[in-house]
Order: sequence, then structure tokens, then C-alpha cells
Amino acid sequence: MIKKILVFILVLICVTETIYIVYWNKNFPNELVYSCFWTQYSAEYDALCYQAYNSAKKYILSVKDNSKKQAIILDIDETVLNNSPFEAALVKEQRYNPVLFEKWCMKAQAKAVCGAVDFCNFVKDNNIEIFYISNRTKNVQGATIKNFKELNFPYADEQHLFLRTEDNNNKKKRINEIINMGYEIILYGEDNLSNLDTKIFDTDYNTRKQWVESNKDKFGSYYLIIPNIMYGNVDKSVTRKYFALSKKDKYLFKKSALQTFNS
Repeated sequence: MIKKILVFILVLICVTETIYIVYWNKNFPNELVYSCFWTQYSAEYDALCYQAYNSAKKYILSVKDNSKKQAIILDIDETVLNNSPFEAALVKEQRYNPVLFEKWCMKAQAKAVCGAVDFCNFVKDNNIEIFYISNRTKNVQGATIKNFKELNFPYADEQHLFLRTEDNNNKKKRINEIINMGYEIILYGEDNLSNLDTKIFDTDYNTRKQWVESNKDKFGSYYLIIPNIMYGNVDKSVTRKYFALSKKDKYLFKKSALQTFNS
């Protein structure tokens, strides 16, 4: 009799835990809801983007040299194109979906990040070329160029779009291709620090923070950073297993990692 009771209790605990986990995973709010909402409705987000591009204009004028073959390198997604409608669609998917992203890109409906079109045309007017380096795949090259042209981005052609052709998100090889063409790169624009330097590509948050501190004088000049709270390397830099966690465990992990004070 006691054995049956113990088995019943064990089964009850397992069932309760399963129901609890399912409840959290199904009903706990997806963090993308908050980040997409902020990106789409925050005037502060728009202001930060304008601020970054306005600062970059001043820097371009200070380093422009018509005797040299100068260029700038810009990322595409969340640096010049706003993909928040796609990110919002991922609320239902629960995780990144490359097939859905390709469908989104093929629609060529992304809007420009605030200040991006004006800045890019300003760069062109100053006889400086722009190369867009993105981890979008070659499959969406035509649609991306179409999207660029409809938004009036300059240099919207195959020669200036360096998309991913292999299963490697590291952009260093493509950056070197442009440098080897004889260009002096005077500015890098990104939303993800990891793409600016191979030293911090796929590294932990302490390494990233130290790198920022050692390069602090280059922000607002050589480095142009656009805020992106929808995705990036932040979560993975704090714990390598973040993307394998359930929504419940993601929440609990972030809560436990918060730095607070003793009240």
C-alpha cells in the first residue's frame, strides 16, 4: 500500500511539473513582444538612429579625401533596413526561422532605418562609395536590391552588395575583399559589435565590454552603431546555452543575472 502511494505521489509530481513547464512555455510572454513594440513605437529609437547618422555625416566630412579611393561599409538588417515586422512574426514561431526570413526578404517591404537613406545619399554626394555587407543569402539579392531602389538607397546593385555565400556569418573575408580592391575604409556601420572585429566574434560579454572600452574613442566616428534590442549576440555572450532554454528558463536566467542593490 505504501509503495502504491509513493508511486502515485511520484507520478503526480511528474505530471504537475510537466503541466507547469507547458504552461510557462505556452503562456509566458515572448520577449520579442516587448523589443518589437519598443522598436516600432519608441520615438527614442528613431532619435538614436538619427543621432548616429548625423554624427557620422560630420565624421565623413572630417576625413574625406578626394585624392584617395574611399568607401564605407554598412550592414543591412537593422542598420539600414528595419525588419521589425519579421521579428514580430517570430512571436508565434518562438525562435528564428530562416525560411520565414527569406520569405520576408523576397517581399522587399522593409522600411529604412531612420536617417539611413539620407546618410547614404550624403556619402554618395561626397564621392565616397558604399558597400553593404550582410548575412542575408545570395538567394535574396535581387529582392534586396529592389527594396533598396524603392527606398532610394544609392549603390543599389550587385557590385555593392556583399551577401553571404557560405555557412559562415563572419564578415571578415568579405571586408578584406573590398580592402584588396584598393579602398580605404573610413567607416563601419553595424547593429552588432561582433561583426566589427574578429577578436570579439562569438565571444563572451566580458570580452565584448573590454573591447568597447578599448575602442571607445571610435564610436561616433569610425564606428557607427544602430540600436537593436530585438536580437544579437548579447544573450549568447552571457550564457552559451541561452537559445536552448525554454521561455521560462530564459526569464529565470535573466532575472537571476540582473545586478541590483541591497535595499
